[in-house]
Amino acid sequence: MYHVWIVTSRDLEPIQLSASFTDEQEALGSASDALTAMGAAVLAARNAYRNGSLTLLVYDPTGLLPLSAFVEGAVLSENGRSLPPDETTETIVTRPLEGAVVH
Repeated sequence: MYHVWIVTSRDLEPIQLSASFTDEQEALGSASDALTAMGAAVLAARNAYRNGSLTLLVYDPTGLLPLSAFVEGAVLSENGRSLPPDETTETIVTRPLEGAVVH
């Protein structure tokens, strides 16, 4: 199960469980849709630690939106390895990511 959490961008504290999905691409789409509906014009994604586990963070790289979203249970990977937390996508996340696998 992939849980989409809306969190504060500054300290990544959870605010609300947005939705849960059995498909990671649906969860990523939901996170993207939620942040876009809140006013984010551009989104990016990276792995981040939450409660000691690596998970996917979708965020506004401009810093204008004070909220982000975790897709709990999903991580970005490339060539069979999970991307490190400091490596961001160069892909705008308003549709499923290309070039990186979410699992």
